[in-house]
Amino acid sequence: KRTLSSSTTASIEIDSLFEGTDFNTQLSRARFEELNMDYFRGTIGPVDQALKDAKLQKRDIEEVVLVGGSTRIPK
Repeated sequence: KRTLSSSTTASIEIDSLFEGTDFNTQLSRARFEELNMDYFRGTIGPVDQALKDAKLQKRDIEEVVLVGGSTRIPK
């Protein structure tokens, strides 16, 4: 996740993943986004509910402030 924040690919290396066999692969930012799309989409419902509870519409929001490490996720 961190590497893909600033690069289009990341190397994944796990020593002795299974019975002494090492695991090595490359992960692209596009593939990372594809694998996590359901999680990204899952944030829409709570945001819509928060707007509804606040009696606001999307057009009423002028600025969004993101905090925390996950704000650097490429998507």
